[in-house]
This record gives sequence, C-alpha cells and structure tokens, in this order.
Amino acid sequence: LEHKIEERTSELKTSLDDLKTTQKELRSERDKLDVANQTKSRFFSIISHDLRGPITNLMGFSELIKHHIAKTYDVTNDAQLDEISSYLKTSTTQVVSLLDTLLNWALKEEGVMPIEPTQLQVKACLDDAISLMAPQAQSKSITLEVECDDKLEATLDKNSFMTILRNLLGNAIKFTPENGKVGFAAWLDNQVLHLNVSDTGIGIAEDRLFHLFEITDDKVRWGTKGEKGTGLGLNLVHDFVKANGGEIEVESEVGKGTVFKMRFPMG
Repeated sequence: LEHKIEERTSELKTSLDDLKTTQKELRSERDKLDVANQTKSRFFSIISHDLRGPITNLMGFSELIKHHIAKTYDVTNDAQLDEISSYLKTSTTQVVSLLDTLLNWALKEEGVMPIEPTQLQVKACLDDAISLMAPQAQSKSITLEVECDDKLEATLDKNSFMTILRNLLGNAIKFTPENGKVGFAAWLDNQVLHLNVSDTGIGIAEDRLFHLFEITDDKVRWGTKGEKGTGLGLNLVHDFVKANGGEIEVESEVGKGTVFKMRFPMG
C-alpha cells in the first residue's frame, strides 16, 4: 500500500510539474503576443502619422490644381480635365480619412488616446465632418442633409466625436449609390443627445449586423463605386461611442438603406 501511495504521489508530482511548465509556457506565449500586438499598434500609428503629412500636402496641391484649371481653362470645353482634378481631390481626401482612422485605432489599442470631454457645438462638428467628406459625396451626386439646431451643445470628447462622425459619414457615402441621400439628425431629449446617421444605400444583411462592430477577416466590403471597406472604422466608432458613455445601434434593410442611432447621456 505504501508503495502504491508513493507511486501515486510521484505521478501527481510529475503531473503538477508538467502543469507548471505548461502554465509557464502559456504565460511566455501570452507575453510574446502582447508585445507583438503593441508593436503592431505602434507600427500602424507611426506609419499613419508619417504618411498623413505628405498625403495632406497632396490634398492641398490637388485643390490648387483644381483652382488653376478653373482660372486657366474653359472647363466647359475640357470637362474631362476638371473631372480628373475632382477625382484627385476625392481620392486624397479618402486616404487622409483612412489614415486618421488607422492612427486613432492604433492609439486606442495602445491605450494612449485620452478622452477629454468639452462643451461642443454639435452643428459645427457636423458641418466640419461634411466639409471634409463633401468631395466624395459630390463625385457620386449624393445629397447631404443636416437636421440640427445651431445652438445645440453637448459635452463630449471632440477628437473621438469627430472620428465617429467622419467614419459614419464616409461609410454612408461609400455604400450609397449615385443620386442618393445621406443625412445627420441630432437633438436633445431628457438630457440625452440623440444622433442619427442615415443613408439610402445598399443596406446591411441581417447576418452581418450581429458582427458589424467586430474586426474579422470577412469584413471587407466594396462600395457602390468600388471603394474598399475594412470594418476598422466601425470598430473604432463603437469603442469611441462607448468611451463617451454612449450607446449605438443599427437598423438596416438590404436595398433601402441604413441608420446608425447613437445616444449620449448629458446629465
């Protein structure tokens, strides 16, 4: 009996040693993954930041080219040249928006993006987002509409709020066909800021809605004019809405459009 007990004790000790070794290996692998994720996020933030300056300059040059064409040439006789300059401006605007999204996502993943609520003029924020995305809308003859009181104020972090607006507006334009409509609607009700972003686009299938704010391999979608979507922006939108104490939900019907509904408590 004593011999069997000794054997069993030895077996248990060996199993315990194996378990400790496995735990140690798992901790080591976890640490390596953490370092890899941090390195990836840092890489994205550095690349996005470094690329943003030259691309922003290119966007400015494209605007200068467009103005030069308007002054120097008879656009009515050279519509193609004017159209090319418009596409150049639209493309550079899209790249800058993508780089902003990538940079903000990387900063969020690193945990270094502060949330600092300040008093904002909501209509002014909406107008700023629209002015940035207007070339994309114009290239598809999409009408942009805003329903918001000029005096409406909200206490939110401006950087993350503007990222939310840019990404939702950019997505709406991307997935809305030519001559469609995209709209902002914002109002205050019982100390809650309501903000809707709607479109008359292609809509989202029901099975996609459940995983809409996640980053997965099957999130790549193409816009109505071949614009590529990664789903990265919507993940950022979701996290930034939550970071501002808000909630977000989506209503969509394939072929008819989508509405993103957000609520931010102000009390």
